Amino acid sequence: MTINGGTFGGGLNTIKNDDYGQLTINGGMFSSYAQACVLNWNEATISGGTFDGTGASNGVVLNGYLNDTMDKGKLTITDGEFIGNAIVEKMYGSNNSGNVEITGGTFDVDEIAVSLDGTLEISGGNYSVSVPQTYLASSVNAELRRATGTTPYSYYARVADATAAAQPGDTVTDLTIPSGAETYTVTLNYGYGNRITTIKVSENETISL
Repeated sequence: MTINGGTFGGGLNTIKNDDYGQLTINGGMFSSYAQACVLNWNEATISGGTFDGTGASNGVVLNGYLNDTMDKGKLTITDGEFIGNAIVEKMYGSNNSGNVEITGGTFDVDEIAVSLDGTLEISGGNYSVSVPQTYLASSVNAELRRATGTTPYSYYARVADATAAAQPGDTVTDLTIPSGAETYTVTLNYGYGNRITTIKVSENETISL
């Protein structure tokens, strides 16, 4: 099933992708006041749309895995707006929470995930809370926290990339610093009013301006 737009609400789960299902969501408005906006058991791709799970009892998306044939629990998010308790939560009754990949989107949530015991890999997107490093892809090495906005956290492959994207008052953090290592906070004041950026780095690191 492919959804390119429309308004969807109601039901235990607003959209359910069941056994053997192939679900693609490219746009639309989805709201839930029961369990979740989307329940995925097999293969689902979300590349657009607004998913408002403010009134839902679970995460915006429920994801579950049972086997490698009809309930693969494969979820890919490349874009879209997600609002609610958490982005994704394990569907009860499943063997594990499946394989979730997030490469983009806007996520205004209280926490990233709930009850996950599968795989969650995040390499892009904007978030209201800092993403735990256990959920970040190996390619991600820097976090940018913007001084303003409801989804201030974003992630980059290099500290230099995050610094280049920074605006006045933002903070860049090097995520490759080993646990327990000495860190330094560097404040860059470019001399143009409030054009100040803060960078958290480790010893011997090079900062590209």
